Amino acid sequence: MRLPTLVCLLTALAVHAEDLTPEKRAQLQRDQQKAGEAIEKKYGNKKSSELSADERRSLMKEKAAAERDVLEKAGVDPKEFARSSTKMGRDEKTRTDDAMKDLEAKEAAAAKDSGKKPAGKKEVVIEKNGKGQGEEVNEAAEMDKAMNLKKGK
Repeated sequence: MRLPTLVCLLTALAVHAEDLTPEKRAQLQRDQQKAGEAIEKKYGNKKSSELSADERRSLMKEKAAAERDVLEKAGVDPKEFARSSTKMGRDEKTRTDDAMKDLEAKEAAAAKDSGKKPAGKKEVVIEKNGKGQGEEVNEAAEMDKAMNLKKGK
């Protein structure tokens, strides 16, 4: 007698995925993304091809568990969340994407205020000719000069 009552109560308290606003959905997706990044960091941010089969299996299981935990903490049924995500219309997807961009912008602004670089954004350094800063030396021209070869015929 108590079990059906408990199930009904929990179902009534849980937020249905259909009731999710684009902002709430974006927040859940962002939290899932952060949880996944934390798990990947644990495995050294390696590509799946660089991991052994056992490591890949445990990585995927841990990521799935972390994503489920995010949804359960928010009171959303994972199956309902997945169903409603696939049934979203184009306008709802764009609103969710816009909300996700707003969240990322807020996080970047907060990180900038605290003096940290935003998470997920890595600075890429491009070196010319495989040399360090400021050294733009044409190796072929130097070798020609060393061998006393002249320009042209």
